[in-house]
Order: sequence, then C-alpha cells, then structure tokens
Amino acid sequence: MIEWKHAGLDCGLLNGKHGSTQGYIAVQQGHPLHGMTEEQIASEHGSLPRFKYAGDLHEDGRWWLGFTIAPARVKPPEGECRQEIDFVADRVAMLGRDAQ
Repeated sequence: MIEWKHAGLDCGLLNGKHGSTQGYIAVQQGHPLHGMTEEQIASEHGSLPRFKYAGDLHEDGRWWLGFTIAPARVKPPEGECRQEIDFVADRVAMLGRDAQ
C-alpha cells in the first residue's frame, strides 16, 4: 500500500488482490467514524462515499475506512486516485472537526 498524510489523516492507495483499485483513510479514536461499520456510516453519513471496508488494521488504534476507486482491470493513473482519496479525506476530516 502507498501511504501519505492529507488533511491530518493517514491515507492509502492499494491495488486489491482481485485487481480493483482501493482507497483507504484512517481515523483515530475520538473521530465520529471510528469504530463504525460500513452500514452505520452509510445510514448516518450518506453524503460520504460508500465505504466497502471499515476495520482496525493497526495496533495503534487507527480505524481504516476503505472504498473502491476503480473496478478490476481498470487502472486509473496514481495521481487521479490520490486526488480522489484526498477529496474523501477532506470530507472525513471536516466531519471530525464538526464533531468537536
């Protein structure tokens, strides 16, 4: 996974094992999305993209949210993928700021 920080959040880009391109954003404890399932996020925050994954991947407590950028066998340029992930990260960060 390629990782970077945007809007104070850890972001990642991964070409999945089935060939899809996936974006990931991690939130820390205290963020309103931390610990939520995909279904909870969809029902409570429908304006966010449909997350296909929500789970704690790291021992440090970061809760990773994942979404599909492109289906299998479609490989968009890395720069475009990073822009999309950064766009979602901006919205996730804003949700965290609004909750404070």
